Amino acid sequence: EKHSRVQKILNEADEVRSSKGTSYRQQQLNDALRREIASIWQTDEVSRVKPSPQSEAERGTLVIETVLWEVLPNYLRKLDATMKSSMGYEYSLPL
Repeated sequence: EKHSRVQKILNEADEVRSSKGTSYRQQQLNDALRREIASIWQTDEVSRVKPSPQSEAERGTLVIETVLWEVLPNYLRKLDATMKSSMGYEYSLPL
């Protein structure tokens, strides 16, 4: 499943590059690719030992932290750009 997501991201990146897509979209795809590769790297498809509840909780926390660390700033930058373009610079976020 993870490898198919990597393939999907790479295919979309090829389309964006060939159609001269926006640099913002290219950056989103690069970030998504980094997240997928990190996810593959940090997990084992077939666990060799039974994980403890504590290690499962730590892994879950790591995933949430990684997603929030990367997605939230992108969301706020996009919201800021949208607010500036539709309502004017005086309504921009204090980033």
